[in-house]
Amino acid sequence: MASENVGDNLDLESKDFVKGNTDTLNPACDLENSNIMPEDVKEEVDGLSQSFDPIPHEKVLKSLLDQIQRLDFRQIAKLEVKESLQRKHLIVCTIDELGKTAASNNWRLCRNNNQTYVFKVMKKTWE
Repeated sequence: MASENVGDNLDLESKDFVKGNTDTLNPACDLENSNIMPEDVKEEVDGLSQSFDPIPHEKVLKSLLDQIQRLDFRQIAKLEVKESLQRKHLIVCTIDELGKTAASNNWRLCRNNNQTYVFKVMKKTWE
């Protein structure tokens, strides 16, 4: 039943394709006269399939930690020479600077059920 409803919105050629009749399809591109070679297609498929391979957690963590710079907490907290650096300064400065690092690296941070998650936003332009 559901497939009939979907088919109502398809044009005649699409309905034929859904039913398995590919004789009436007219592709918009001319593959015979294109510059796309089978090797190009294989390379693209191989690249896309590798992008879905899981990355070990240790490698992800090392990559994230490599993007974090050393901090001068006294300078960030704008403390005078005679003022002592307290735990609250360390916490606030660390959170502020981690937020800046996350924003500049397109990370998204989330804290849920006492766990912290880091998401790397990948910008992909689709043509």
